[in-house]
Amino acid sequence: MKITPDEARPLTPKGHKQVQRVARFCQRHALLPSHLLCSPLVRALETALQADLRIYTGMLGEMAGVEDDLVLLEQVGSEN
Repeated sequence: MKITPDEARPLTPKGHKQVQRVARFCQRHALLPSHLLCSPLVRALETALQADLRIYTGMLGEMAGVEDDLVLLEQVGSEN
């Protein structure tokens, strides 16, 4: 049996259904962000791609330092 590392695990079929349900809710209630910050984990990227938004990836708060997080957030904010 092959063990997939956590960061490489894909979104499950249940996860895809949950994302679709949340996306429909957000559309109905006009909760549509212009940007989405996302972890580089496979299942996080799959979730974000279903939202069809501009995606910024990075290990926010983990491997990157706080300074890197702030720079990324400033870049996203300055584009609005």
